[in-house]
Amino acid sequence: MNDTSAHRPRFITLLSVFGVVQGVFALLLGIFLVADRADGEFLAKINDSDVVDGHQITENMLLTAGIIAIALALIVIVGAIALWKGNEFGRWVVAFGSLAIVAQGLWSLVALHGEQQLSAAFSVAFGVFTVWYLFSNDQAQAYFGEV
Repeated sequence: MNDTSAHRPRFITLLSVFGVVQGVFALLLGIFLVADRADGEFLAKINDSDVVDGHQITENMLLTAGIIAIALALIVIVGAIALWKGNEFGRWVVAFGSLAIVAQGLWSLVALHGEQQLSAAFSVAFGVFTVWYLFSNDQAQAYFGEV
């Protein structure tokens, strides 16, 4: 944040807090996947569920997913803290994540049906609003020192 007189907008605070919470939960998920990858009962429950649709999940797949979840969680946490402080890095991390949500939402609008499409529409709308707010809103521009 270049201008110390600019206060943090409420929406930036909300995004920052949600980012940290989301990052902590993703970190816990990653740790859980890495720690329980060799648990035979856990693997059997995953492979017997409808989620994997006939594919066989292995220990190495869970390890890889856990490591990716941990890495992404750390990026989200650092990005959310940077956003809180008015750092440009945090702004771009949140914008990139929002654009990924928009892309996933657009795919869901086409590929899924019913209430899943409604959820996807809200995801697209929230993602577009977030990117607009971060880069076009006067309060956000003042906070990031662009005015």
